[in-house]
Amino acid sequence: PTNFPGGTTVDLTRRKVIACDFWKPGDNPGNVAHWDDLFHGTRVAGHAAGSDLSFPVGTNQHNGMAPGAWLVVQDAGYLVDACGDIPGMGCPVTNFLPALQQAYEQGARIHNNSWGDNENAGMGTQNLYSAVSAELDAMTWSNRDFLIVCAAGNSSLTNIVGSPSTAQNGLSVAAGQAGANAHL
Repeated sequence: PTNFPGGTTVDLTRRKVIACDFWKPGDNPGNVAHWDDLFHGTRVAGHAAGSDLSFPVGTNQHNGMAPGAWLVVQDAGYLVDACGDIPGMGCPVTNFLPALQQAYEQGARIHNNSWGDNENAGMGTQNLYSAVSAELDAMTWSNRDFLIVCAAGNSSLTNIVGSPSTAQNGLSVAAGQAGANAHL
């Protein structure tokens, strides 16, 4: 089932994706080109909860970390901007709390966010506790069974953490290096 902001329809008979929420204005679920404009969300979802049809659970090399999990997908679109490159969330992000509430009402208990607000705004707006960080904290404080995971940022600068990873009650994830230099 597909939803727009505020919709909470799910289908628990589905094998993997129980709902897809469209947050980018103008997106049409009937148009396949409007599903995951960059394919980044699909890759991340596969790493997290993918499962091979022949070996749907367990330690199969094609399975994600939680192969038995269901997914509620929230697609905010893709458009290069100075913020999080997700036009459905605003620039700067303004629709984070409603998206978190929607996912929670649909049954999500882990919410992944592979973006950072104001990512290109420079050092003056990084490493700060923002309104978006406060929304994350409010949501997790009110729903103790909800884990919100955020990317620390894509900056090539060191010692930079972007919002909402500056929240107190979320999990911030970062890579040490890229490619062959990655720290395991």
